[in-house]
Amino acid sequence: MTLFLIIAVIGGVVFFLTVLNKNPGERVFTSASSASRHEFLQQAFGISKKDCERLHFDGRHFYHPKEIPYESYSGIRAAGSERTTITNAALPHHTSWKFQRGDGGPDLRYRGNSKSMHSERHFINFDGTKPFTLHVYSYPGYNEVNQLVEKFDAFLCGAQEQDYESEFMAFKAAYEKKQVAQSQLSETQSSLLSCDAVTAAHNKISSATMKIPDELKAKVDDAVKRRTLLLNEVENLRREIREQAQQESQAVRAAQARSEIALNHRIITQFS
Repeated sequence: MTLFLIIAVIGGVVFFLTVLNKNPGERVFTSASSASRHEFLQQAFGISKKDCERLHFDGRHFYHPKEIPYESYSGIRAAGSERTTITNAALPHHTSWKFQRGDGGPDLRYRGNSKSMHSERHFINFDGTKPFTLHVYSYPGYNEVNQLVEKFDAFLCGAQEQDYESEFMAFKAAYEKKQVAQSQLSETQSSLLSCDAVTAAHNKISSATMKIPDELKAKVDDAVKRRTLLLNEVENLRREIREQAQQESQAVRAAQARSEIALNHRIITQFS
C-alpha cells in the first residue's frame, strides 16, 4: 500500500511538471476573435492575427495560461533566447537528421535515421499586476520576435489609463456598416452588368438590321430605367463606404494618439 502511494505521488508530480505546468507557448494557439477586432489591431498597431496567436492573444484577453485582460499588463519585454530541441512539429523549427545529405535532407542509406527539430525559444516578459513569462518560438536565426514585442509594447502601454474598447466599438460599428455597403455594392454592380448585357444584345440585333422582338424591346426599356437607378445606388454606396472608412480612421488615430502619449510619458518618467 505504501509503495502504491509513493508511485502515485511520483506519477502526479511527473504529470504536473510535464503536462499541467507546461508554458502556454509550448502549444499552438488559435485566435477565435472577430474580424473587426483583428482589423482594428492591424490598422492601429500593425498587429496581425498571426502576431496575436504567437502571444496567445484573442484581441481582448491573453491566455497565460488563464484569461488575462490586456489592460492588466503594462508592457512587454524580450528577456533573451536560446536554441533548443522541441517535440511539437507545429511550432517553427528546422529539422536535422542523424545522417543527412549535403542539402540537409535525410540520408536514405541508413535505416532508423532519427531526426531532431531545432527552434529558437524566446523569453517574453509581460509586466503588470500579474507578471508572466511566455515562451515564444521562432526559426533559428530569425529576429522577428523583436518587432512583435515592440508592437505589443506600444499597444499595452496606451491601455494603462483606459482600455481601447471605446475606440474599438466606434471602429467596429463603422467596419460592419462598411462591410454591408461593400456587399450591396457588389450585388448592385452585378445587376448593372446584367442591364448592360441586355442593352448590348439589343444593339447587336439593331446593327444587323434584324427585327427586334417585342419582348426584348420591353426588357431593354426596363434595363435602361434600372440602369439609371443602379448607377445612383452605386454612387450612394461608394459614398457610404468612404464615410465609414473615415470613421474607422478616426477611431484608429485616437488609439494611436493615446499609445504615443503613454509611451512618451513612460520615457519622461524613466529619465526624470
